[in-house]
Amino acid sequence: HQRSAVAFARALHVSGEHDGAAQAVERVLDKQPEHAGALAVRACIAQCVHRDFKAAEALCQRAIASDPTHLPAWEVRVRGHAIRRQWLDAATLGERALAPLAAGTPGAWYLVETVTE
Repeated sequence: HQRSAVAFARALHVSGEHDGAAQAVERVLDKQPEHAGALAVRACIAQCVHRDFKAAEALCQRAIASDPTHLPAWEVRVRGHAIRRQWLDAATLGERALAPLAAGTPGAWYLVETVTE
């Protein structure tokens, strides 16, 4: 149930329905305050919509503390550094995110691309 709510929130955010996404995420976080997926969506909204990189970083750190292999949280974190042209930080975080993953892990393409650039 929580997973589908987070997927729905992510889809809403990607389609530009940020308020609906934020509401869906808050419902998940009310029940599970450290839900990695919900925190990652909340971080993406903070970063993409409000340009609040500090809040996004803090939310991503919480998500990663909850699930160290949660790719969406790592992606938001890496993308925040890339947006600000902090290339060394983006590459270093990308490498940290990829290190524990098996080769060919689905969804890791953004991190691989960022590190190789």
